[in-house]
Amino acid sequence: PSQPWTQHRDHIAEKVTGDAVIDTVLSEGDALYLPRGWVHAAQALDTTSIHLTIGVGATTVLDVARAVIDQLAHDEAFRAPLPIGVDHTRRDDTAAAVAKVIAQVVDELRDNAAELSTTAAEQLAAGHARKTRADAVRPLATIDAAEQAGTVSVHWRRGLDAVVEPAGDRVALRLPDKTITLPAVCAPAVHHLRSGTDADAGT
Repeated sequence: PSQPWTQHRDHIAEKVTGDAVIDTVLSEGDALYLPRGWVHAAQALDTTSIHLTIGVGATTVLDVARAVIDQLAHDEAFRAPLPIGVDHTRRDDTAAAVAKVIAQVVDELRDNAAELSTTAAEQLAAGHARKTRADAVRPLATIDAAEQAGTVSVHWRRGLDAVVEPAGDRVALRLPDKTITLPAVCAPAVHHLRSGTDADAGT
């Protein structure tokens, strides 16, 4: 959204006049990955053709930088107003104030890199979880499976983002919106399922 193609008409026109990197005929079932920003076009041959476009939400370097900067909002020093007297109509004054803030940010990043990395990673993971959905839970099928717990095979819910970690004498299943704790005896089974392997009561 921040880089609309209408702002890059000349560059796109230049690309169109050059030789294609890939010039091929796609058949039923073929897939073509196009990195962001690649100019592309398709044309049907003898019959009507349809194609399905799947957008992949990539995490950019800028996304990571923004997540790190967001962590600075928890520090009162970065929420403080600039000194009185900064005249924003004078570019030199504003540039000097910006330079001081940049130096302050650099010092904070250097001194607290480990903590900022952890909290920014948690924010990025939470954002990913909000944008994606795990497989739907089918209530009736779940009830039916529970009644046959001794024989039914189960697997980790596909797309479910969770961290399994010890919590004292229990094991914690940390989800984006809540944490579930289970007796420590369940830890091997939970880790087994988290690895993506099916399991049953005998596992």
